[in-house]
Amino acid sequence: MEQKRQAIFAAAVDLIEQGGLDAAKAREIAKKAGFAVGTLYNICDGCTAIIIEVNRRTLRLMEREMIASLERTAGRPGTDRIIDLAMTYLAFSENNTNRWRAVFEHRTADGMPMPEDYKADQARLFGLLEELLASEISDPAQRKSIARALFSAAHGIVYLSIEAKLDLYDREEARRQLEFLLKGLGGAIWPEKPKAKSRKA
Repeated sequence: MEQKRQAIFAAAVDLIEQGGLDAAKAREIAKKAGFAVGTLYNICDGCTAIIIEVNRRTLRLMEREMIASLERTAGRPGTDRIIDLAMTYLAFSENNTNRWRAVFEHRTADGMPMPEDYKADQARLFGLLEELLASEISDPAQRKSIARALFSAAHGIVYLSIEAKLDLYDREEARRQLEFLLKGLGGAIWPEKPKAKSRKA
């Protein structure tokens, strides 16, 4: 049973990577996995549950790359670290574009809420930002709000860049915009300490 589940999820991942979320229809997933359509519903509760699982795996892949960024920049100023996180997010969206899109494009049928464990995966990603902010922002509610504001601002630049909504895609321009934005926001959160003036003899 578990082997069949994993084969179904792998088929859905392949279809999304190749053709985006619209390519991951129940019939196509079943065909690629080598099963009847009914098997998808018997084993995985249907296409919606399969897409949620694929997106969960994408979130966890993204989380690993975010953690690697934080480990790589440990000890550096907060602004530098948040810029590196944003560049890592940009690179992830470039390297996994269709899977990244699917996370934001997928809607459950009839407004059905996402499973709690999926929400927990989302919360862990925001939690990485919240931990980064903890040294400067003691109030948990404020920290949560600022973490989401920072993500929304960076995501907007990445989304417009990847989708080429305003112009042809230009990776270096996206990087410049992220750096400009986060240097300003980061400077407000982690202000540079004034350098001590040297005393004249």
